[in-house]
Amino acid sequence: MRKLVASRVSLRLGARAVRLLRFGLVGMSGYVVNTVALSLFSNVVGIHYLIAAGLATQASTAWNYVLTDLWVYGARDVKRGRLSRFSMFWLMNNATLLLRLPLLWLLTSALGVHLLISNVLSLGAVTVARFWASDEYIWGDSD
Repeated sequence: MRKLVASRVSLRLGARAVRLLRFGLVGMSGYVVNTVALSLFSNVVGIHYLIAAGLATQASTAWNYVLTDLWVYGARDVKRGRLSRFSMFWLMNNATLLLRLPLLWLLTSALGVHLLISNVLSLGAVTVARFWASDEYIWGDSD
């Protein structure tokens, strides 16, 4: 009986590790989308960098959602509909934006770190929380 339980736990942890890896790879591609959008909004269009960060988050949220839904969690039997999952994912990313913006300001304006580097650092700071919320709540844990 112990071996069966240990085996199930091992499979579950292995599946979560694969999802975390895939989530991280999607997130890295999202960093590129977010950074390019931030650069365009702030440097080309001339929008203040904190507002540009908010707009860039919308672009990378859409990008990350599609890849996450298809590749990270595509094989799961998910009870929530696609619109519900997107809404929750959008809310999560915008909630973490409320944490990121002060960090972005601190790094960029107070400490003088280049905006694009500050952006990547602030995105990295919330990645684990995003994975946990996605894995537990948005796509559920049906392993």
